[in-house]
Amino acid sequence: MGETLFLGHRVPFPPDRGDKIRSHHLLKALARRGPVHVGTFGESAADLAQKPALAELARTHALVRRSKPLPLAGLEALWQRRPISLSAFDHAAMHRYVAKTLGNHPIDTIFVFSGQMGQYIPSDFAGRVVVDLCDVDSEKFATYAQESGFPHSVLYRREATLLSAEEVRLAKSADTTLLITEKEADILRARPGAERADIRALGNGVDTEFFDPAATD
Repeated sequence: MGETLFLGHRVPFPPDRGDKIRSHHLLKALARRGPVHVGTFGESAADLAQKPALAELARTHALVRRSKPLPLAGLEALWQRRPISLSAFDHAAMHRYVAKTLGNHPIDTIFVFSGQMGQYIPSDFAGRVVVDLCDVDSEKFATYAQESGFPHSVLYRREATLLSAEEVRLAKSADTTLLITEKEADILRARPGAERADIRALGNGVDTEFFDPAATD
């Protein structure tokens, strides 16, 4: 296995919440297989303090502070006709890091954790692409639209429609797309355009030895 570029929407240290636990262990597994480069975002001082942990694991890394206000992300999304979820994570520094890493290192695999980071995959990248969506976020926004009144219902419905198109685009372009459960995988497989995509379920595991009740005093 060559070198891997791992792109995550949230810094995977420390593993103290659901998505960070998953991305943390996926990143460590990739690092055991070969050199890994990490591009990720932080929102707080505690997030940005994780640079030493990234430096210890990754050959190179970029920990970019995500500070774009939601209203600005919303205006950009409306202007660009794209999901707010993508606009909120669109950052010039991350684009520069991805371009620099691909230009300076023999990257043969891009591993994308969360759909917001799919926008950083260059259209001309010839290597392997694996996308871990975790779940089908567009379904969540579709539910919000059904349960909300005007005008929020309109905004949620717009996000659901545009995000669904992005999820299908990623599934069609990636070599493999991962979701946590078969139910979520089936939802994406049923979307028009995703029928032939390689969509698989990769469940979250539990360390049965560490959490063995019999080992507790």
